[in-house]
Amino acid sequence: MRDDNSSKDAKRTEDLIQRLINNDSDAVEQFFVEYEPAVSRYIVHTVPDITEEDLADVVQETFIGALRSLKDYRGDSSLTTWVLRIAHYKAVDALRRRQVMNKREEAIENMSSDEVSFVGTASADVEEDVVDEQDIALVRQALASLPPDQRQALTLRYVNGLRVDDVAATMNVSRRKAELLITKGRAALRERLIELDVRP
Repeated sequence: MRDDNSSKDAKRTEDLIQRLINNDSDAVEQFFVEYEPAVSRYIVHTVPDITEEDLADVVQETFIGALRSLKDYRGDSSLTTWVLRIAHYKAVDALRRRQVMNKREEAIENMSSDEVSFVGTASADVEEDVVDEQDIALVRQALASLPPDQRQALTLRYVNGLRVDDVAATMNVSRRKAELLITKGRAALRERLIELDVRP
């Protein structure tokens, strides 16, 4: 059954890509509707204090870049991973342009508790089902304080739900490097949470 579903998903993706290459306006809308939430989440976590206006610009740049590059997509990774890789470069460009790393509080203001549920896996002292609103704010602060590469790796792994291989592909690093970033990021996040006294 899983193979059938995978085959259907692959065929559906292939059809979508072909329609996009043929400049089908309905396909462009479908592409945006399906992939925009993951792209926006990734960018928000990568550029912690990005404004709504700048977020919209980076999302738009990501999709413009993706549409221009579709003919180069070879299917070596999932379409989601491929799009997030483009988002990664656009987000890095945004960081370089604006140097926004000092304003973290507005960063992830709209992050839901579901999006930070990976904290439960990062620390035995924090249970995702008992994180209250105050703790969520502290989790946001802790996540935003991590080095950019660790924050990106954690975001891809736990917020976007990518496998380690896909995290590595999106960040254009080796699997070993991706694993190291995730491990270090989880350890650093746990330390930040202990410092902030986030407890069940």
